[in-house]
Amino acid sequence: MTHRTTYCAQSEDTAEWADRMQFSYWGSLSLPEKAAIFSDLCAATQRLSLLGLSLRHPGASAEELDLRQACLRLGRETVERVLGHSLPFPD
Repeated sequence: MTHRTTYCAQSEDTAEWADRMQFSYWGSLSLPEKAAIFSDLCAATQRLSLLGLSLRHPGASAEELDLRQACLRLGRETVERVLGHSLPFPD
């Protein structure tokens, strides 16, 4: 009797052996190691977001860029509600 695998890779362009290796690696990490990787990825995403905003709004201050990033993540209405006033720049 032949045993057929029903394994399904997470991505169509990834070989099964590579997919299994990645899952094995992730499984070998401790929770603090996984948290550190996730935290680093989040920080990199925020830096890239700020870079993109600074390119779109070259004259904006660091505070304005932070507020624009908050608007992207949370929505302008939420940011204005938390601040208690309207933002001084258009969308």
